[in-house]
Amino acid sequence: LGDLIRTLADKYGRDLENILLTDDGALADEVVVSLNDNKVDNANAKLHEGSIIFFIPPLSGGEI
Repeated sequence: LGDLIRTLADKYGRDLENILLTDDGALADEVVVSLNDNKVDNANAKLHEGSIIFFIPPLSGGEI
């Protein structure tokens, strides 16, 4: 997973890597990562052909 994030950052810009990974290469707490419908907490998670990955940004809200 970490390699995928770095590859995407090579293509789309380093800001993406800075958002998704900490300085030591761990997944950032601010973004939820889903791999095949399961929350992932480790950038070392293994991907396989056909894996489905979602990067879910933080949401903020207010009063209704």
